[in-house]
Amino acid sequence: MHKTTSERDREYLHNHMRALPYYVQKFIRYKERKLSPSTLRGYSLDFEIFFKWLLAFNDNKWSSIDKIPLSALEKLRIDDIEEDFLYFLSIKNEGEKKKVNKKATINRKLSALKSLFYYLGNIAEDENLNPLLYRNVMAKIELEDLKLDKETLAQQISSKILLRDEIDDFRAYVAGGYENNITNKLALRRYKQNKERDTAIISLILSSGLRINEVANITLSNLNMVDGNVEVIRKGEKERIVSFSSIASNDLGEYLKVRNSRYKASKKQDYLFLTLQQTKEGSPMTKRAMQLMIEKYSKAFGKPKLKAHGLRHSFATRFYQETNNIAQLKKILGHESIETTMIYTHVFNTEIKDAIEKVDRQEI
Repeated sequence: MHKTTSERDREYLHNHMRALPYYVQKFIRYKERKLSPSTLRGYSLDFEIFFKWLLAFNDNKWSSIDKIPLSALEKLRIDDIEEDFLYFLSIKNEGEKKKVNKKATINRKLSALKSLFYYLGNIAEDENLNPLLYRNVMAKIELEDLKLDKETLAQQISSKILLRDEIDDFRAYVAGGYENNITNKLALRRYKQNKERDTAIISLILSSGLRINEVANITLSNLNMVDGNVEVIRKGEKERIVSFSSIASNDLGEYLKVRNSRYKASKKQDYLFLTLQQTKEGSPMTKRAMQLMIEKYSKAFGKPKLKAHGLRHSFATRFYQETNNIAQLKKILGHESIETTMIYTHVFNTEIKDAIEKVDRQEI
């Protein structure tokens, strides 16, 4: 039986956390009932980066990062973090190349560490009911100032999404237009093998705003073609029913016609979207495979910045333009806060401004 994305993340997390100090493992177990396996997996990777730095900073005083004691955290000074660790964090090493990490990435890693240090100093206790950490140096470290308002975020989103007629054009391009750009016979054969599946995936996201991991975990038993909706597991392990359009329903119907025969699906295979690799039977298409598939079509379409999450943003922008109903959009997208959804109102304002500029440049 194939595992869901959450199950794979949880398995990876439990295997990976063994290499971390015991007090970090306690923190992860404490957070397991509050945060998703995917979020905690990201936390564990951020912690690994920090403790590798801490090990090197102390001249490899301990044999491995899981041996680093709490006293090493107590002895850290503000200057150690601000002058050494933040510099270390700002440089992303990729072989011999060095890239600068974005401020948002640095903030995410700092936030994970702030959460860990707070837990150790304010929640966790030893056998004598004393806090595990008395001195929290991370409480004195400020996050990087991003200085991005919603208008700026909206402008950034605008360059990475499909606007207006581009949504329908992109769907049609994946369904047939892409074939005109193929010169390689193997690539053409693969495209014809998968075009109904790829069109269905992209069409579904563009008409529902589903996240890519939600799409990857859809099973046949989750799908209701009669009512045009699908049951998905959202962040926080919450089950939700999400509707999709009649266009997406038609695209899904075309894929379902060929799913079993083309992907050699066994009777026990319940996952909706399949792929054929080296196995005799079709296996579930992974989230990463879907992301790469979307990026392939986006680049050929002339929108190289368009990623899987950009399709979700495209749906949200169009939905708000058509309905002007931000509360309903929040519910559809599964946002916890209305502030997150409000970004799309600014994307709409940016489009209006662009349209006005174009009209103003027209000769009368």
